[in-house]
Amino acid sequence: MHFLQILKELVSFNTVTPLGLECLKYIENSLKEIGFQVKILQYGPVHNLFAKYTGVCNTHICFAGHVDVVPPSKADWNHDPFNLNINGKSVSGVGVVDMKGAIACFIDAIKSNIKSVKSSVSIMLTTDEEGDAVDGLKKFIEEDFIKREKFDLFVLGEPTCSQYAGDAIKVGRRGSVTAILSIIGRRGHIAYPAFANSVVQPLSELIALLHNQTIGEDNRYFEKSMVQITDITTPNSAENVIPGRMDISFGIRFNSNYHSSEIVQILSQKIKIICDKYNVGFDITWKQHGEPFYITDENTMNWLSNHISNVTKIEPHFNTFGATSDGRFLTKLGPVVEIGLEENQAHQNNESTTIQNLVMLREIYSRIVLSFHDKNF
Repeated sequence: MHFLQILKELVSFNTVTPLGLECLKYIENSLKEIGFQVKILQYGPVHNLFAKYTGVCNTHICFAGHVDVVPPSKADWNHDPFNLNINGKSVSGVGVVDMKGAIACFIDAIKSNIKSVKSSVSIMLTTDEEGDAVDGLKKFIEEDFIKREKFDLFVLGEPTCSQYAGDAIKVGRRGSVTAILSIIGRRGHIAYPAFANSVVQPLSELIALLHNQTIGEDNRYFEKSMVQITDITTPNSAENVIPGRMDISFGIRFNSNYHSSEIVQILSQKIKIICDKYNVGFDITWKQHGEPFYITDENTMNWLSNHISNVTKIEPHFNTFGATSDGRFLTKLGPVVEIGLEENQAHQNNESTTIQNLVMLREIYSRIVLSFHDKNF
């Protein structure tokens, strides 16, 4: 099981975002050994890798993802998070699931089968997915040499499965918008409320609008759009002051029924009605992180389902659940699916997966790559 040795090496590198150059260089050397052409480009503190093996057929599949990880709380781990721990049937280490395990499986699948691969195969990795995602794949795909490529399918190794590798596949992702709403009233002494205009007055209605609420309807692959409050603060430093300002942070994960601009318009109008009712001012700072995307090609989904179920013996569940991913950038260049390890282990202390899931994921990647030239596009 060569993938375990590869995974051990990947985990050993400190790739807390945006670090990861040495990890990418290790991958570069591994791929050059089997005929890949590799480029590593840097933007600010971020490094990005593109490696390509040119096959004999006019089809191109790209495995994409990231080597960076969130900072581990070493005090909460029962072993060194940067040292792969193999304990019976499971393995543990920072980034094992999100997503160095998938990278190790893909590299091993390619290295073991390279003489039989007929399609062109590429690998695109960044050290800026867990961070701001500004200098990672978002910027990397604007390079001319990448724009000149024709990508028939992207496979991301993000965590996707519920229990067993291949039991659930992402065929898209929801869009994401976050915002900071500032409510502006008039502060005053709590003994003289008549001379103040408390920003607490509209709070209950704003919570009813912005916390754990759905927007619109669901559709075939997407749940209903949902908004959640993440923080409520006032700048008061004294306990006898009626607050004259309040900041509410919230976020919306929305489905393909909407564009981000529509979400902004809908919520802005409803917020205005509430604030006007209580005669308070407001200001909203919006951040639009990405639009929803999904695969519409039934042939691709049927092809994937057949090859994955041949390995797992169960039909994969296609869905769009979860957080955003770099797929929101890659979808500009081609269709994107995500096939990886256990979602419930992402960013966890003692992040772990099973050896059996790694074996199955490696086999899924092998089947997809080896048969990709037969797929009809």
